[in-house]
Amino acid sequence: MTRRTPSATCAPPTLCSRPPAPCSRISENVSLQQVADQVFISPNYLSRLFKEETGENFSEFTIRVKMEKAAELLRDPTCRVYEVNELLGYRSLQHFYKLFKRIFDCTPTEYREKILRGGTQESHEKV
Repeated sequence: MTRRTPSATCAPPTLCSRPPAPCSRISENVSLQQVADQVFISPNYLSRLFKEETGENFSEFTIRVKMEKAAELLRDPTCRVYEVNELLGYRSLQHFYKLFKRIFDCTPTEYREKILRGGTQESHEKV
């Protein structure tokens, strides 16, 4: 078994080579204003459309997507929680823990322990 270098610890090959469009800027804090500017509509209109189409507001969507990516990365036992935090663009590990716990009802460390003991992701998500 080969040991991976620290810089490649958390990034699966798809993330390093060519990430899918929604995740390509996952480490950045993309604002509603930036997205609205990209599609040439007002932020208020985009916000309303987004909520109507998805059932969640833009900021909750971005948090959920990042936390789902965090959960995916945490399934790798060689990936440290602080590395996931940094990869997703969070400056504060405490804030990352708080957001993760809000989505999965457990800390990143508890999540990893449950997954590694044979649990499934679905059993740990909030209903």
